[in-house]
Amino acid sequence: MASLSTKSDGSREIYIVIGDTRPKIQLGKIPKKGAERVLAKVESLLACNTSGSAPDGEVSAWLGSLPYNDKLLERLVALGLTAARPKAETEEPVKQTIKTLVDKFVIHKRPLIAKSSIEKLQGSLARLTLFLGDDRDITTITVGDASAFESWGRKEGASEAHQRTLNRYAKQVASFAVDHGWIPSNPFRKLKSTALAATTRHYVSPEDTESLLNACPCLQWKILIGLARYAGLRVPSEAFAITWDMVDWDRKALFIPSKKTRRYAESRVCPILPELMTLLEKGFDQAPEGAETIVALSNGNVRRKLPDIIKNAKLKPWEDLFQTLRRSCETHFVSLGHPTHAVSTWLGHSNQVSKDHYLMITSDAFTKATETKTDLVDRPKTRSLKSGAESGAVSSRNDSQGQETSESTKKVAKTANEASPGDFQGLLENATKCEVVRGGLEPPTHGFSVRCSTN
Repeated sequence: MASLSTKSDGSREIYIVIGDTRPKIQLGKIPKKGAERVLAKVESLLACNTSGSAPDGEVSAWLGSLPYNDKLLERLVALGLTAARPKAETEEPVKQTIKTLVDKFVIHKRPLIAKSSIEKLQGSLARLTLFLGDDRDITTITVGDASAFESWGRKEGASEAHQRTLNRYAKQVASFAVDHGWIPSNPFRKLKSTALAATTRHYVSPEDTESLLNACPCLQWKILIGLARYAGLRVPSEAFAITWDMVDWDRKALFIPSKKTRRYAESRVCPILPELMTLLEKGFDQAPEGAETIVALSNGNVRRKLPDIIKNAKLKPWEDLFQTLRRSCETHFVSLGHPTHAVSTWLGHSNQVSKDHYLMITSDAFTKATETKTDLVDRPKTRSLKSGAESGAVSSRNDSQGQETSESTKKVAKTANEASPGDFQGLLENATKCEVVRGGLEPPTHGFSVRCSTN
């Protein structure tokens, strides 16, 4: 018997029952899904330990994938759930190839990321092994080889954004090797791997969205486009995963399972805009009895059909079909005045990702800026010489005194405006005769060529 527990700091532990004892296995801060997979393997080992049978092939393969010095493996051995490896097996082979490294890295990442991400990871690392060769000793890979890998990828037709993705995965697998002591340093560390800011700046306005919905062949297509444009769902991973029980009709909230970012959060909540609520209500009324998923389309050809819908709506075609709808959703949320940090949370990414890849400047925002007047437009060119105290004193006097003061103030202002530097020569002469040191009325200011305030 085994159970999973989560501590207050986010780290996870597995408690098992062996006789009268209840020892624990510390897993550290790993995603819940990954911890549950380990829990299933531990329960299988407990069952084998009780029955005296050998673990099945899947559990044996999992044990074999654990590094020889892995703390989890050492704990399982200490608890008697598996046998210690012979000395010959615990020693790392003299030659660690790039293929064996990639295979171990993929096994390590499999419990932590989504299946689609694993497929992308394997495809990217296949390019690395193709360039270096399956049998290449990882200890012989140099910084020069890493630079050559980047040049080779660009010559093979990879865009800069795609090559940076390949560089990022190469860095990760090499860092995995460094952490295990198989290589002294990461040869790919100098390659650029940060994601490029989005260059696609097409904004699907509310008017264009309405035209797009009117051109849809059925309600299901309207709901799919509405989820992408009005709630920013990823298509197909999120839009095809949501079910009717994830709609909170009273709070007008949509609970979205976050497959891509599940290592950070299992799900997120997004407000339902009125336009989307209308579509969901119609979809719910027309849904067959017992239907669970909101979108009942086949996700295999949605990207092929959307361009036809855009064409029927007589809109200008755009790249990154559903991603553009998602970007437009975030820009629309911000234009409504919602805080950017809240919008980023609703769409399931960081503020920096919003800034670099999502938020756009709409034509409405530009027009609004050109038509908005600031306080400086109507502000007088000259300021009154009255102080706040003088203004209060004037208002308390009678009309004749006010008129005299006004005329006097005008004369003072006229005199000050028309005065020339020579008119203040007397003030300068008096200042030079008084017993004030050449430091001036104010202390000298460092960096000024004239260090005396009387000059």
